[in-house]
Amino acid sequence: MMVVTIIYLLLFFTLTTQISSINSDKFRAKAKKYITYAITPILFLSFSPSTLFWIDIMKDTMESPKIMINDNFSFVSSKDKMLSFGGNCSGIMTMEHNVMAVIFSDYDTRIYDIWEIPPFGNLDDSVYDGLELDRVDCLFISNSLSKGPTGKATNQTVRYKNYIQPYELELLSVGASLYRVEGFGRVVILKTDK
Repeated sequence: MMVVTIIYLLLFFTLTTQISSINSDKFRAKAKKYITYAITPILFLSFSPSTLFWIDIMKDTMESPKIMINDNFSFVSSKDKMLSFGGNCSGIMTMEHNVMAVIFSDYDTRIYDIWEIPPFGNLDDSVYDGLELDRVDCLFISNSLSKGPTGKATNQTVRYKNYIQPYELELLSVGASLYRVEGFGRVVILKTDK
């Protein structure tokens, strides 16, 4: 971080001394314009906390890709298990919708995201009617969802407690099966004749 800052300052200093030594007022005005529009934003961004992420981004581009890998759980290693659970599902509700869409890409399974659920109301009293047996017959409930952060910023806990958890109980009451997946959480599947 410090090296990048020093390089930017040297670059800025060099360009400003070059501009001041040129005699043409038109050229000097154009050069100042380019510096203002190009280099100044880069300098401001360099001093912002977001530059700390650039180091991680550069490291990620140099290393081999880590697709669908989490520190606590790897979807790659459990893909077959997930497919065996959800291969007969017509609709899956999950927080990890992007990953599940990749896992179930060869199936006619529809993947639904928990963020389509409103952060208000509850399963029994809501304008939202997306949790129906003919639409969502499987729930993939990760530990991140069920034990995740609380707060007004994400409303994740509100969606879980007011919609997902009651719907899980509803599925179980009509004969769904509950499976535990180590490192991920649990899977609730309603077996139906298709």
